[in-house]
Amino acid sequence: MPLLEGLKRRKEKKQEEGQKKEEELNQQAIIDYEGDDNSQAEQIAKWACDLQGGIDKYTAILNNILAAAIMEGATAEALESFVDYVENLKDIVNDMGEEAKGMCLAFLSEVDEADSYLY
Repeated sequence: MPLLEGLKRRKEKKQEEGQKKEEELNQQAIIDYEGDDNSQAEQIAKWACDLQGGIDKYTAILNNILAAAIMEGATAEALESFVDYVENLKDIVNDMGEEAKGMCLAFLSEVDEADSYLY
């Protein structure tokens, strides 16, 4: 029974850590409307670039596994297919980040134009 209880506590601790991490990420994502609106659009593009960097590191790790650990068999073939799939998506996150940035800037421009009579 102590093993089961230990596993339960470990699972609860991981859930708490996950919730804490999620809250931190949500806090980071809150947009400060008093700041420069253009900088928020730039921040979106930066987040996408950072995410792409993580994906690139992940791809490198998978390639290392293929080269050094799992070199043949069904698992290697499945992993190779997965690596090919991930590599085909290369830079899509950057492209989406730039597109989101452009959409934010266009929206800000439309809002500025629509409410220009107020200022």
